[in-house]
Amino acid sequence: MDIGAETPKAIALSIIAEIQAVLTKRRGVFLRDRTEPIHSRSQVWIQFCDRPAGYTSKGMKIPQILPKETIPINTPLSLKINLDCPGSYLLLFNRGQDKQGNITKYLVTPSQAFAPSYQLLEKSILIPQQDAILYEDGIEFDAEGKEEYIGIVIDNPLNLPWLNPDTDNPALEWQGKHLKEVWEQLHAQDKWRVFYRNFNVISAISANL
Repeated sequence: MDIGAETPKAIALSIIAEIQAVLTKRRGVFLRDRTEPIHSRSQVWIQFCDRPAGYTSKGMKIPQILPKETIPINTPLSLKINLDCPGSYLLLFNRGQDKQGNITKYLVTPSQAFAPSYQLLEKSILIPQQDAILYEDGIEFDAEGKEEYIGIVIDNPLNLPWLNPDTDNPALEWQGKHLKEVWEQLHAQDKWRVFYRNFNVISAISANL
């Protein structure tokens, strides 16, 4: 989508915008010109949930889903993916920030840290996966701010070397060039879908206000 992008970051943004516009058959107009709601909240495709005490030692438990779109700081969590498309593959990109305010960008699935396998074998899956590096520790955020997730569901795996989980680089820091390579290969796929959601990481004090 032509938004005057010149830098790698802006190009990545324009690619994601065009993917979403194609999938939803929209013209890409300004949101300020819309009269209806921006999006439907009927499907919650990604959620954070609590990790009960003894998570790994006492077997699988039903996690408690956290309310709304906020997640607590410095708290081990699991990420629940709710996508009714078993057999498909999920590319999950994250963008957030660290304690110093630096932007962080990680590939969640597939990755050795979170989910070595990016095939969706069930309608709902929990991340970190059992064979992931962070399985026992969970997912934890150490800075307040916004965490964004972009999920791309495809029928067949992509042929990109950096999608092979690497123990020497357990969580790939993605760049605009990675999204560009994904976009180029998506043209060869008949069916694919894009999902987006963001969460606010807050402290316990903020939650009680």
